[in-house]
This record gives sequence, C-alpha cells and structure tokens, in this order.
Amino acid sequence: MDYLLIEGISPLLDELGQRAVFNPSVVDIYSAVDPENRIPFRPDAVDLARLHKTIRSRRVVTALEFGVGYSTLVMADALMKNERDYGEHVRANLRRRDAFKLYTVDADPAFIDLTKLMIPDELSDFALPPIALPLIISDSRPPVPEAIMPRLQLVAIPR
Repeated sequence: MDYLLIEGISPLLDELGQRAVFNPSVVDIYSAVDPENRIPFRPDAVDLARLHKTIRSRRVVTALEFGVGYSTLVMADALMKNERDYGEHVRANLRRRDAFKLYTVDADPAFIDLTKLMIPDELSDFALPPIALPLIISDSRPPVPEAIMPRLQLVAIPR
C-alpha cells in the first residue's frame, strides 16, 4: 500500500512479517477470542493504513487501544509523527500530561509480551507498556460456544 511506504511503516512491518508465524485464516467467528489460539492473525495493511492516517489527519494526541499487535506499532508511529509536527503547539496550548501516548489493554499476557518485543526503541516513548485485564463477558454479547466457555474467566458487570 502506497500510504504505508510513504509514511515509512512498510519496511518495519515487512521485517516483522518475515519473522512472524501467522494464523492462516479465521476458522469460525469465535477463533479470534478463543483462549487456546496462540497464533496471531495476519495484519491487514488497508486497516493499518486507515488507522495511521486517521490518527495523523485528526491530529490525535492520546489514544486508548483494546487489543495489542501490529496496530499498536502503527498507532505509536502515528503519535510519534504527530508529536514531531504538533508537539510544540500542544505543549504551549493544552494542559496534557499524557500528550502523544498510546495506552493499550489486552486480556492475554502472551500477546502483550509479543507486542512489547515488536516495538522498536524509537517508538517506546509513545507506546506505554500494555496492561493485562481479565476477559469480561456481558449478557449483551452473542453466546459463546460451549467448547470455549469453560476456559473463559467470567466477570459480572453491574447494571
């Protein structure tokens, strides 16, 4: 994708992609939330480019991401570039202690560890260490197959 090349992200993603092992496909709609799935899904270049471009064009200064992976890398890169281009203005005009930071949350410590290894040094100031939270299921979500249900940690959500 041209946008990823222009922004200088493509080489980094390509290098990581050559070393990674990806899940070949989504078998069913629940495979993405199956706790037994230990293999990440292949990143979607169009989605990553859209995410990066949205953060850049809207001049986002702080972001919260649920779920870690290649998107974490792309969002941190966009925030780094926003800091470079708008940091002086933000520091002079906004009361923000967390400007140009990416907060990430994930339920799987293994994917958090994998993502930490992907983030290059130049982006580490922008992508704060991810936080592991337990998986929460509310009654407003579709039912979970019985094969997966025993492995999930259920947390009650008050109404």
